[in-house]
Amino acid sequence: MFQSARFREFQIYFDFEHVSNGLNILFVSSSFWLLLLRSRKLKQTASF
Repeated sequence: MFQSARFREFQIYFDFEHVSNGLNILFVSSSFWLLLLRSRKLKQTASF
């Protein structure tokens, strides 16, 4: 009984860690794309 409760606790913690890692990856990738788009816009305005 105690072991299963411990395992469930670990599972919840692991899920939370997984979700936060996914959010971090999303945030980094989105900021990277934003920077890319911004630099592209700057290049377009410079070419005109």
